[in-house]
Amino acid sequence: MTREVLWNFGALAVLAATGLALNILVGTQWSPAALGVFNQGLAAYVVASMLASVGINHSLLRALGSHASDVQQAAHRDRSATIIWAALVPTAVLALGVCAIYWFARHSIAAWLDSPGVATAMAASTPGLFCFALNKQLLAAVNGWRRMRTFALLTAARYLLLLMALWMAARQQWDADALLGIFSISEALLLVVAGAEVARHCGRPQWSEVRTWMRTHLYFGLQSAAAAVLLELNAKIDIWMLGLWLTDTKVGFYTWAAMFAEGFWQVLVVLQNQVNPVLAQHLAAGNTAAVEALARSMRWKSLALVAGLGVLSLPAYSYIVEQLGGTLGFSESVQSYRILVVGVVCAAAWQPMAQILLMANQPARHSMLMLCTVAVNIAANALLIPSYGLEGAALGTAISVAVGAGFLKYAARRYAGVRI
Repeated sequence: MTREVLWNFGALAVLAATGLALNILVGTQWSPAALGVFNQGLAAYVVASMLASVGINHSLLRALGSHASDVQQAAHRDRSATIIWAALVPTAVLALGVCAIYWFARHSIAAWLDSPGVATAMAASTPGLFCFALNKQLLAAVNGWRRMRTFALLTAARYLLLLMALWMAARQQWDADALLGIFSISEALLLVVAGAEVARHCGRPQWSEVRTWMRTHLYFGLQSAAAAVLLELNAKIDIWMLGLWLTDTKVGFYTWAAMFAEGFWQVLVVLQNQVNPVLAQHLAAGNTAAVEALARSMRWKSLALVAGLGVLSLPAYSYIVEQLGGTLGFSESVQSYRILVVGVVCAAAWQPMAQILLMANQPARHSMLMLCTVAVNIAANALLIPSYGLEGAALGTAISVAVGAGFLKYAARRYAGVRI
């Protein structure tokens, strides 16, 4: 697993570079206000993308992960094709419906955020929303097969294509409010690449079984849909709630801190992607001892890695904002970044096991777990932002992350019978 982890950390480095480039270029080549609009629109885009797949990707990953070792056998290649098509068909239908809602709701969301540019951003990203939902299934298939090197390359390709689209937008001098359209370009190109790659490793689908698997995916997905949406909502609550109290420019400052903190969170997501198919296989076999051994192994490695990177990043972040955005006011986000890092470190020991209830075929309980975490996040942000502004948003988010780790430990023990 070590080599595969390194490949995926390489993809994470591409993500980090892309995130940095996006925020720097949008914030400096356009304006901090443009960055605020971009990230508020992105928050709506990400939440809508979760609705478009309603957790079907988790069902797909679990189904393929339970038999990952058999993927090269012809019968299982046919089985994989059946399971994947059964995920793609309902996802395409759901995604079309969500795209329509997303399009028609754009003006209402922009008015709620008191940011007219968000409507333009959402319109420009609507095609990307549809492609993203399908790509989510294709990457889940690769993850379920444990083809982690390919998963890393496809993930890296997503962000390199995004940079290419941003370069094109800069060359053509796009209107700032339309910049979220770069996701439409990158996701459409990724759909072609990922679709060809998955098709190359599939056999012939058994169409008589596709309908049965569609019901399985939809039943699982609908139970975990709330969790999928809440997961992304939880990551954007601070940005949206800041938009209710502060200006687009202030939100733009905060998004720098949030973007770098998200980089640390992605370290944990990389580990989670490695762990999930293994969890699915052990839990399907009822081997809780192996799951607990995996949790112990990951716990201290994860904590040491994230804490070490966090400490090293603190002076680096201060230097970056002073050099690249200090004159524009981005240095206001330094204290917020420090608080967010502490929150991520507090959850690092357990976050790689965050989807244990999904892999244990308990999507409804996973949704309840996420609902409790989001409720804490909303309450903490609502309490702290009016008095403390940017730092209040960071503190509220850090509190919810730490409390969420406690919820996870309790749920894993009670509902999966596993001590993590």
